[in-house]
Amino acid sequence: MEAGKSYIRLSCYLNWRKHEETDVLKTSVVVFAVLIAVMVVCAATMISVSSVELNFNALVTEKLASKPEEYFVLTDADPALLQAISHPGETVPLHLLDETEIDDLMEQHGTNNIEYQNNYYSVGILFVEPSGIYRDLFLMSLVGFVVSAAFLISLAISKGSGYVRKREEQQPQVVN
Repeated sequence: MEAGKSYIRLSCYLNWRKHEETDVLKTSVVVFAVLIAVMVVCAATMISVSSVELNFNALVTEKLASKPEEYFVLTDADPALLQAISHPGETVPLHLLDETEIDDLMEQHGTNNIEYQNNYYSVGILFVEPSGIYRDLFLMSLVGFVVSAAFLISLAISKGSGYVRKREEQQPQVVN
């Protein structure tokens, strides 16, 4: 009778271990999937944030109603300045400040007022730097990617070593 109870206990224990191992395997698969999803989201965020133009320069002009006290005559205007003159009050984006020479001319003459084709304009150069949110978002995504990769690697190593140990336990040992 004792042997029967021991067999039932052993059978129940082995059944419980089997279900426990299945639950652990399911949990591991879920953890792997979540870590990979986090890595994909972090990588996509880093790529999209890095494609955002971080520095923005623009020209803006205002047509003056009267002749200003200080101004300089401009005979040849570059395309960016011509566009700004054609659309007073609107910002004309510059990808690089090298697209126009007006900044050098304003510094040279000490004023931002110009005369162009008998009309007077005030020229402004806008330097816009976005908030640090793009940098912070990129750094947080990078950290999230690295941490997720580290957890994924450690989980893979621990599961791999557990699998190897289990295989070694299942192999019959030859005793001489």
